[in-house]
Amino acid sequence: MVSHLRLEARQRYEQQICLSCITGLYGCRWKRYQRSTSDTSWRERVWFLTTLCAISFSVFWLYFWLVVRNDYDDINWYFYSVLGNWFNWFFMIFVFTCIIFSYAIIVLILALFHVIAGQEIYLHWTHKIMVVLILIGSVTTTILFSEIYPEEWVLFRISLLVFGPFIQIIAVFVLTLITWLIAGAWAKMRNMILHIICIVLYVSLLLFVYLSPLMFNSPCIATFEQLPTKPQIFGHRGASKIAPENTLVSFERAVDNQVYGFESDVRISYDGVPFLLHDTTLSRTTNVADVFPDRKNEDAAWFNMSDLLKLDAGSWYLETDPFRSASKTSEYWKKRYRNQTIPTYTEFLKYAAETNTTIMYDLFRPPEGHPHREDYWELVLNLTLQSDLKHSLVWWLSGTERHTVRLRAPDFVQVSDIDTVDNLMQNDIDVINELFSTMNEKDIRYYESFNISTNIYTVNSKWLFSLYWCISLPTVTSTSCDVLKTIEKPLWHLDPGIYTALWICIDTVSAVLILIMFIVQKLRNKHMEYSPEVINLNSPRRMMSGSKKQDEIVLAPNENPDMTSINRDDSRHSVATADLANGDLSTDESVESLPTLNHQEVRVEMS
Repeated sequence: MVSHLRLEARQRYEQQICLSCITGLYGCRWKRYQRSTSDTSWRERVWFLTTLCAISFSVFWLYFWLVVRNDYDDINWYFYSVLGNWFNWFFMIFVFTCIIFSYAIIVLILALFHVIAGQEIYLHWTHKIMVVLILIGSVTTTILFSEIYPEEWVLFRISLLVFGPFIQIIAVFVLTLITWLIAGAWAKMRNMILHIICIVLYVSLLLFVYLSPLMFNSPCIATFEQLPTKPQIFGHRGASKIAPENTLVSFERAVDNQVYGFESDVRISYDGVPFLLHDTTLSRTTNVADVFPDRKNEDAAWFNMSDLLKLDAGSWYLETDPFRSASKTSEYWKKRYRNQTIPTYTEFLKYAAETNTTIMYDLFRPPEGHPHREDYWELVLNLTLQSDLKHSLVWWLSGTERHTVRLRAPDFVQVSDIDTVDNLMQNDIDVINELFSTMNEKDIRYYESFNISTNIYTVNSKWLFSLYWCISLPTVTSTSCDVLKTIEKPLWHLDPGIYTALWICIDTVSAVLILIMFIVQKLRNKHMEYSPEVINLNSPRRMMSGSKKQDEIVLAPNENPDMTSINRDDSRHSVATADLANGDLSTDESVESLPTLNHQEVRVEMS
């Protein structure tokens, strides 16, 4: 018998570059003799389903990281607090997710091309290892993130209020696109029970996707007349995306971007001077490791103000580029950033008064043993009352001695975390300041009914800002005030009438196309059904005399069809092999003359 290797060496194959690339990249089957058109084994079908699960996870995580990009800085800050070194972890994770997603999509496309080309699906072991690693990594990341950052899952659910209607349209398009392949596989099924189960499951999936808009209650689906006023923006530590946080130049840039107010953080130095700093230590946002190397991990409250003023509070922003925006900064601003020091609270009040800007800040109590641990709030209150800033522009967030503060400064806007309505009204709270994960639209409406407004932090993405715009939230706190100021209307906003018409049209067209594809595939595969007369062995027919011709073997009533066909092909195989060995056949003719039991339709005519 002529071996595959000898045939490969002597035959002149027709070039099939595309097919070789498809089977080679997916299953490392680069040679023609390695490919097969037989049915895919059940093991490979299981691997295909496993691959689909891995692809689904990669799509989910890509969407997840795109959504939680709103908390870009918070995620990096979390890793910094754990590891002690500043690095753009979010960007690294996002790029890695994009690579995994691209790889998974390529594998899926190669598998679909196998189906289209009628090739047996065979996934190479290297891809199988990658699929398993993607699944393990996805499950592990899900568990870890649920423990470390559970509020991000809330943000994920919130995103569906905005993107849900558009995700439904994409899902309908994808299902319609792959139905031709699904219908073809369904039409070839021989097991009637499996036949029914598959069609019921697929129809159920289609109905769920088609009717899912009934479950959406998106605030962004509203008429333009119903749109409320655009929310006002508090600059989170100034304009901290485009300038070093909690510096005077950061607040200056926030004013340039038309913020409503400044959000900051106030601490007390050892000698009783309030200053602006978010972190407990100075190591992330100053050069304390160079100036005071022995004190780089020390609480900032133990420093005198004279020592704090020796530190550079701006260069770190240009060196670490936390928001990947330093490269876009002009030389003028870079020079300004390098000359920043830690501002005192008095300087902060003075600039706010000059620009007539509202202020809101977290007031941190000094550690135990600090000389101003008990009167820290009074130091800040006295400085505020002595400043030129209008009292109505002060949003007082600290809950310490609130009753005394309210008596001494009745015009302050009292701000609190979420609490019961009775407690809030008892303390004359005007505004609730909360993280996006703790309050939904229903909660906002509820407190609004008691004349208590809500400020949500930190809103950095355009889609999240658009959502709160549609909810009619009065104010938000944002790191990206430079981006949000440019939005003139909510993104992803749709008129209810337009969306309803779009939904019905897309679903109707999809349903009609899917029905047609199932009918056509059923008719196309009807001739492949098994019967006592036709035995289909799923292969191309032999070539006879340079043209395609179907072999028909007429049997006597007492002959065995299977044995006759096998014996005749064996004899043909022997003759063809001998002719090839003697050089009587050309290489092309030898290939055509070799019988292939795996690729014939043998018609049995019973007498």
